[in-house]
Amino acid sequence: MKPINLSDRELELLLDSQSSAVIIEFWSFRCETCRHNIASLSKLAETLGEKIKVYKVNVDDNPRTASRFSVPMVPWLLIIQPGGEESSFAGVWRMADVLEVVGGSRVN
Repeated sequence: MKPINLSDRELELLLDSQSSAVIIEFWSFRCETCRHNIASLSKLAETLGEKIKVYKVNVDDNPRTASRFSVPMVPWLLIIQPGGEESSFAGVWRMADVLEVVGGSRVN
C-alpha cells in the first residue's frame, strides 16, 4: 500500500466518513526534509496496510486543509484517531514513534 495524495476536497470527504485512524503528511515540493521522508512514509503505509490509511497533502496545492489543521511547518505528520483526537510529528519522524501512537504493535 502506498501513501495516497489527497486534495482539500478529497480529505474533507474522507474525514467526514472516517471510522478508523488516519495518518496525513503535509508536505511541499520545496521542502528537502519532505523528500527525506518519502521512503519512511511509504514504508509506514506498507507496514500499516489496510488497517490505517496513510495520506499526503501538498500544502502548496491545498492551502485550505493546511490552514484547517493549523499546520505550522512541513513536513508535518498528523494522526487523527476516531473521535477526533490528534497527535502530530514535525520534521523527520521515527516510524516506531508513529506506530506507538496508532497502536502499531497490534497492527501486524
